[in-house]
Amino acid sequence: MTRGTPRPLAVAALVAALVLAAACGGPAPAPAGPPVRWYLPTDPRTLDSARATETSSFVIAGMLGDPLLDVDARLEFVPRVAESWDWSDDHRVLTFHLRDGVRWHDGRPVTAADVVHTWKVLSDPARSSPDRSAAFNLVESVEAPDPRTARVVYSRPFAPALVAWAQPLLPAHVADRAAHPVGCGPWTFERWDRG
Repeated sequence: MTRGTPRPLAVAALVAALVLAAACGGPAPAPAGPPVRWYLPTDPRTLDSARATETSSFVIAGMLGDPLLDVDARLEFVPRVAESWDWSDDHRVLTFHLRDGVRWHDGRPVTAADVVHTWKVLSDPARSSPDRSAAFNLVESVEAPDPRTARVVYSRPFAPALVAWAQPLLPAHVADRAAHPVGCGPWTFERWDRG
């Protein structure tokens, strides 16, 4: 295979004229220039990050959404929406402490209730892709004791637990994420020009 000019069809599959916004900081500012175009080999199958199963959908989900934590170039966990996290002594309870001032692109605050909602959606194989729901098999419950604290209770210690939370949060107040995705990540959704 040789490198060449990307096919116009794939170039146009930006999926959305994604407009740079302040990362999780508040509503998106007005576009400052022409739309950004991003090469994707195919149209995504969905804009619902919970149902993403292929590369194009994952790329869009990662641009629109922000996780509680992420992995840096040294393969170490770094804070994103969560400013910190800690484990109970028995390593069965993981507590996330959310940053203050994080907002969805529509201006509503990101709260621990959104973390609970994300878990409910992602742990349900009927509402999520199977590989994502499996990551939450050992979670007994997720609680929101206050708007900035999310507590995850595991049935037993689970070494890869943090990896499961390194995926975009889902807003509890948005019913149809596929029609108009709302995230808290660095890009906002404007429109989808299919094909």
